[in-house]
Amino acid sequence: MDSLHIGVSSWINQDANYPDFRIGDALNITLQFHPYRICESKNSLASIHGIPELRYAFRVRGIELETTPWLTTIDSQKRTMKTRDNSQISFLPVAETDAWSDDNGNAHYVLELERIGNGAEQSGARK
Repeated sequence: MDSLHIGVSSWINQDANYPDFRIGDALNITLQFHPYRICESKNSLASIHGIPELRYAFRVRGIELETTPWLTTIDSQKRTMKTRDNSQISFLPVAETDAWSDDNGNAHYVLELERIGNGAEQSGARK
C-alpha cells in the first residue's frame, strides 16, 4: 500500500482530533477497520504474527471537497433529514480543508495520501 484515499467528515476536525489538512502535510494515520475498532492495548494486535502495521505516515497529495447537493426530507416523525443527492455526486479539488466553514460545517472530504517510508515512525509527521 503506497497510496490511499480516505473520507473525512468535518466533525473529525471539529472534535479536535486533527487540525485542518493541507496539501503537502505529513501526518500519521491509524487505520480503523469497521465494525471493530482497532487500537493499542495490552493485547496489541501488533504482537500477533502476520498482522500488518496499523499506523502509517502519509503525506497529503490531494484534497477533494464533496459538493454533491443536499436533499431535505421530512421523516415519519416530522424530523428534517439531510442526505446527499446520489444522482449528482460531485467533488471539487481544494488546497486545504476548512471544517468550520466548508459546506456550513457539514463538509465531507476525500484525502489522497501517499505513504512516507515503511511505517509511522517518520520525523515531521503529525499525529
